[in-house]
Amino acid sequence: MVEMELRVIENNIEHRRGGVVLAERGGRRILRIYIGDSEARAIDKAVIGHIDRRPMTHDLIFSVLEGLGATLLSVYIDELREETFFGKLVLQVNGEDPPRQVIIDSRPSDAIALAARAKAPIFASEEVLDEAGEEFEL
Repeated sequence: MVEMELRVIENNIEHRRGGVVLAERGGRRILRIYIGDSEARAIDKAVIGHIDRRPMTHDLIFSVLEGLGATLLSVYIDELREETFFGKLVLQVNGEDPPRQVIIDSRPSDAIALAARAKAPIFASEEVLDEAGEEFEL
């Protein structure tokens, strides 16, 4: 897995479509993922630390995890199938001895929104970067 940094969050309200650009930490590859507008707004709010008066879906999930004593350790984007990205949440269930890790299937947009909220690292598989990654100039 390759650690990625969230670089760009795009919102296109007219087309109700957003996107994120993840950049390889210390590398030259980027990964563009097109997502829904509401997910792009949720990621943007998490990045700037904006909290709504009432919890939105990603805030609710984050609160549920905290309430259950689970920690989001990381997220990863591990597959690209028929132009659709697949991701995972890596959770640690605290309060058990030893703490247990659980991996949950997730859309990358939801995983990235939660990672931004939890300040958890984002990873992409080499296979996904080989297939969909783009080189960028420094």
